[in-house]
Amino acid sequence: MLPDPLMSLEQRHEAKSAQQAAFFLPHLRAGMSLLDCGCGPGTITLGLAQAVAPGQVVGIDIEPRVIERAGTLGQEQGISNIRFQVGNAYELPFSDGSFDASFASALLHHLKQPIDALKDMRRVLKPGGVIGIRNTDIDGRIIGPANHGLEDYYTLYDRISKHHGSNHRLGRRLRGMLRQAGFVRIEASASYDCYGTPGETRELAQSQIARIKSTPAFDKAVEAGLVDRTALEKIIAAWEKWGEDPDAFCADARCEAVAWKA
Repeated sequence: MLPDPLMSLEQRHEAKSAQQAAFFLPHLRAGMSLLDCGCGPGTITLGLAQAVAPGQVVGIDIEPRVIERAGTLGQEQGISNIRFQVGNAYELPFSDGSFDASFASALLHHLKQPIDALKDMRRVLKPGGVIGIRNTDIDGRIIGPANHGLEDYYTLYDRISKHHGSNHRLGRRLRGMLRQAGFVRIEASASYDCYGTPGETRELAQSQIARIKSTPAFDKAVEAGLVDRTALEKIIAAWEKWGEDPDAFCADARCEAVAWKA
């Protein structure tokens, strides 16, 4: 499993909630057991636990630091039907047929062998068990007004991602990957994470600026000759301008799929 070079796991997951799993919630019911793979600090997992209570939910992530954070969050919210543990998506530490449902959001594009991970997620499902997958597809992004600096940023973002082995165009392949992993009755859909108020667009712009300034991947991109400091300063200025534009709007495409184990 590859770490995300562009954003810490805390930054990636803190703003997320069970709304990210809205496409999957209709397939869950009280009493189901559920596995959340790549759970991060557990913000989505907690909502899933509420959806299947009193069924038990397990969240796994390869990073011990975020698992500790997730456990603390669960305790703070008093959710008792959930536990978190360190685990690898390729070798899930559970016996065959352990869960009624499995879920993964923003995980597969970090994996070198995503189908292998899906196969293991299928292994730990009971016969008839259901899986829900959500992943970005960078080509579905909508952003305006037109801004060459932001175009340069997303081109650089894509190059850095590829350099580190991430695939941000994986969303369109979810049905095929689930089929190759042995799932049946595969249903795909899509939704958008939107930034459409002055507060949201300003916050998005500031988060991207903070990413550029504080994430080691951008320093390494300079060292590798993918970009220079002058170009980065122009990109930062473009984000600052866009964030204060009263007409600014951004929507990021998220592809989703639900499937079953025969």
